[in-house]
Order: sequence, then structure tokens, then C-alpha cells
Amino acid sequence: MHPAGADLAWVLAGTVAGVLLGAVRGLTPRLYVRDGHIWQRYTGWTLLAWAVSAGINAGIGALATAAGTPDQVRPMALSIGVSLLGEAAALGLRARTLGAPFAPGGDDSLLDRLAGRR
Repeated sequence: MHPAGADLAWVLAGTVAGVLLGAVRGLTPRLYVRDGHIWQRYTGWTLLAWAVSAGINAGIGALATAAGTPDQVRPMALSIGVSLLGEAAALGLRARTLGAPFAPGGDDSLLDRLAGRR
């Protein structure tokens, strides 16, 4: 099976929606420094953002189904996966402003090296 242009448009729509919804969700957890390291705590807004994201993803999936998009190219799983990427990116950017290391651990933390803290 070769996906048609419309199929690829649904994949793109699901991907963009996933990243954006994840980034919005990444704005909702509370970030704080404890014992010299960054911690996060989900809030009620985070749970609401998860529920809204799931509803929007289900809607995109339903629209794709109604448009005749084959099962293999429906964007639901991809959208969920990239939403976690969007959330992580938003959290990472917010956490950098706190100026503390991301996590306690060894001297060779990848996140701290990427953030230029070590």
C-alpha cells in the first residue's frame, strides 16, 4: 500500500496536533527546586490537558476514518508519541530557567551536559 497525499495530510495533522498539545500540557506541571535539583508535580490542569488531548486525538482519528484513511496511516499512535516529545520540550525549556540540575545522579548526566550545566 502506498499512502496518498490525503493520507499523508492526516499524518501531518496528527503530528502537529500532538506536538502542540504536548507543549501545552508541558506548561501545566509545577516545577520546583528541592535539595538542589529540579522536580515536577502534575496538577489538576495537567490532568485536564491530558483529557482534552485525548479528546482532540480521538476527533482527529474519527475524522481520518470518516475520510477513508487506511488503518495503517491513522495518526493516533504517532500523535500520542509526539505529544510526549512536545511535553518534554516545554518542560525542559521551563526547567532551564530554574538554573538547577535536572536530576541527582552521577557525574555524567546527559541532560545536564545538553543543558550546559556540567
